Amino acid sequence: RFPNLTILDVGSNQMGGRLHPVFAKANHHFSLFDITGNPLTSYFRYEETHSQQEVTPAKAATHCPIPNVHVAESLLTPEDCQTMIGIAIDYTSKNGGWQTDRHKEYQTTDIDVAVVGEALLEQCNRLFKDTFWPAFSHLFDLPIQDLACEDLFLAKYSEGGQISLPAHRDGSELSFVVTLNNEFQGGGTNFVHSKVTVAPAIIG
Repeated sequence: RFPNLTILDVGSNQMGGRLHPVFAKANHHFSLFDITGNPLTSYFRYEETHSQQEVTPAKAATHCPIPNVHVAESLLTPEDCQTMIGIAIDYTSKNGGWQTDRHKEYQTTDIDVAVVGEALLEQCNRLFKDTFWPAFSHLFDLPIQDLACEDLFLAKYSEGGQISLPAHRDGSELSFVVTLNNEFQGGGTNFVHSKVTVAPAIIG
């Protein structure tokens, strides 16, 4: 515990390893919590000690509507999607609702998976190990040990609430979006310069 600290900024010290999810929850107690530049993560990542035999091959069918943008079908099962939604609804009902101020710019109505922890974090780490990292490594021809997640959240869009985000560029090298339900019309990700909107019809 850090009862006398309001700012925690560890700088770019190349601190590696797993950031314990309990520690991730400490960001609520700091006015500034910054680990940028350090490969710390609460999420599963393949290390050099993992053999290639431990990597599950990527199996999802994909297509590429524009260069470097891949659409994969059914990476998650409907049960995976429904479980995530259920956890999010339960968590927000018991913890003051959805957050709207986690991001300095282009704020989303969301919850931080690492902060929620427990069953949701365990489920997402299983998906990183078995699904996301093998797929990303295959699609972008990257060593799987180089892949790590810095920020993962469940976002909520709703009539009467947040319905969209303005045009922006994500700060990460790679980004991904998973559609968890199809109880809406429209939606999708618009790539402004290409004038293409990607809106998968299948959840997961």
